[in-house]
Amino acid sequence: MKSQYDLIWSKSKPPAHYKSVFSPKILNLYKKKGVRKILDLGSGDGTHLCYLGKQGFEVYGIEISEKGIKKTLEKIKNFNGLKVLKRDIFLPLPFDNGFFDAVFSFQALNHNRLLSICNVFLECNRVLKEGGIFSVKVADRESYQLKKIDNETYFDVEFNET
Repeated sequence: MKSQYDLIWSKSKPPAHYKSVFSPKILNLYKKKGVRKILDLGSGDGTHLCYLGKQGFEVYGIEISEKGIKKTLEKIKNFNGLKVLKRDIFLPLPFDNGFFDAVFSFQALNHNRLLSICNVFLECNRVLKEGGIFSVKVADRESYQLKKIDNETYFDVEFNET
């Protein structure tokens, strides 16, 4: 069964709120703090993995979409130290305590309910080294064209399954 995310990443140009630019301020902070190992939660098509790989970081991505994984593997084949796992980011993370210097999630955590998001925060805290950096970017409702379909449930009317 094709997931919503497979449909998104199969497009040549996914909706804008699924893509984001990596903040130069965060990159500078990583460099200043001596970050080496980074986890990207909801890594999509691997854009940030490659960007950070070019900067010399060891980067791991977690992505649920087969299409996103395929695009990522095409992009990262020329890089050492980049890894991507097919997994739901809302499940326990398959890493040891204190494994990462930094964890980030851009435009991914807002695709679930608050309790699940809180559990992800706990997992991120577990896999981060003491003093590690956790960065999150979520879309605001203004970046979507939402139609309410149920209590606390909305549908993005821009999302086209074809």
